[in-house]
Amino acid sequence: MLDKRTEILLNIINNSCEEGSYKVLEISEFLNQFPPKKCPDKDGLADMVNYLRERDYIKCKYSDDKVYCIAPLPKGRLYHENAKIEQKNKFSYKKLVYMAFLGSVLGGILGAAIHAVVLKFFG
Repeated sequence: MLDKRTEILLNIINNSCEEGSYKVLEISEFLNQFPPKKCPDKDGLADMVNYLRERDYIKCKYSDDKVYCIAPLPKGRLYHENAKIEQKNKFSYKKLVYMAFLGSVLGGILGAAIHAVVLKFFG
């Protein structure tokens, strides 16, 4: 399981290298794609790249102070695809909870209205 920042980095790599081939990316390109609150520094980025490389999520052909030559490996692409599927399922679950809440509120209002009408005519 990856932490949020490392998962964001893996998503950036997968989106940049859609064909699965190597791509040269500048460090500034990586950092600009992170959300402001989760943006790492250069050393943190290097640590995350090493973490992903050591666990066979990505292959890093070349790196220096300014660029990385990176390609996602099958394990990294699979993680990325599973995260997309999970995100879609999560969205569906939120929608289901919202609809259940809305249905219960409308049911309560309808029940109260029927109760008021019954009391007015028969009570």
